[in-house]
Amino acid sequence: MGERIEPWRAAFAVRRDWPDRTHEFVGFVRTEAGAARFIEADRAYWRRAPWRPDHGIVVISLRDFDLHRHRPMCRAPDCPTGSSTVHRVRRRHSR
Repeated sequence: MGERIEPWRAAFAVRRDWPDRTHEFVGFVRTEAGAARFIEADRAYWRRAPWRPDHGIVVISLRDFDLHRHRPMCRAPDCPTGSSTVHRVRRRHSR
């Protein structure tokens, strides 16, 4: 079992941005590499869906990550974004 993360500590999470301009945070992990692995699996899950999210890796505290679960369909401009915090992860287009 892994070491517990204190609520005030920051780690990495994946931000899903939806076409309707809402977003959600998923995949809270300790490393950026772990977040990148989560994105690959998440993209595989959504690959055949009519709507597919864009993904970004952000730095966020565990407390803020947990609070965000109670904000479905969030559009708040003050939430961390992949472009401002760590980076956006571009979707690879298949031919």
